[in-house]
Amino acid sequence: QIFRFHAKKIESQNLHGTGCTLSSAIATKLSQGHPIKKAIALAKDYVTKGIDAAKNMNIGHGHGPLWHFIKEGAVSK
Repeated sequence: QIFRFHAKKIESQNLHGTGCTLSSAIATKLSQGHPIKKAIALAKDYVTKGIDAAKNMNIGHGHGPLWHFIKEGAVSK
């Protein structure tokens, strides 16, 4: 079965580590007992909020990281 997860594109230069963060977040949610589809949805939401929170940060030169310190249940802008 194939599931698609959509989100509005967020313009940002701070995308470093998004793949690693997504896979770690999925593994975390699975370890908490969530079924696979729910684990992916929760992880995707976390990464999307992290990208949104970091979009205006300037850390060093080049591509920066997403913001990992999003609180559970936080609403993205």
